[in-house]
Amino acid sequence: MKKRGFTLIELILVISIISIILSALSLSFSKKEVYKAKKDLSNIKRNLEVSRNMATTKRKMSSVKFYENKYIINCGNFSREYEYSNLLIKSNMSNINNVVFTKKGIPDFNGSGTIVFILKDDFYKITIEPITGKVNLRNEKRILSN
Repeated sequence: MKKRGFTLIELILVISIISIILSALSLSFSKKEVYKAKKDLSNIKRNLEVSRNMATTKRKMSSVKFYENKYIINCGNFSREYEYSNLLIKSNMSNINNVVFTKKGIPDFNGSGTIVFILKDDFYKITIEPITGKVNLRNEKRILSN
């Protein structure tokens, strides 16, 4: 009489193959989320530039207000809300929460400065220059102190 079943080695082999496949899938999911967060940073920069351009073309003041995981652009009757990734953490080191562009596209006295986001081990700084209103996005590695 023949016994049917799996040996211990076969079971260990199957379980190890399944765990390798699952770990590879979770790693790729993590990379996808980081990629989306970086794309959101680029979109924030682009939308700040769009807000500045709307102020000059519509000849009305334009503002971008930042909240947790979202920001709102207002210019005249135009208002639009955008969300960004939960992986992006708006840092307390940011010195502005509300960017206002005048009719000439120049940030008002509170509108220029730096907005700092943290993504994993990196700082991402979005700066708005005071006179020109130019928007820059910069990546800086976080310096960890022991």
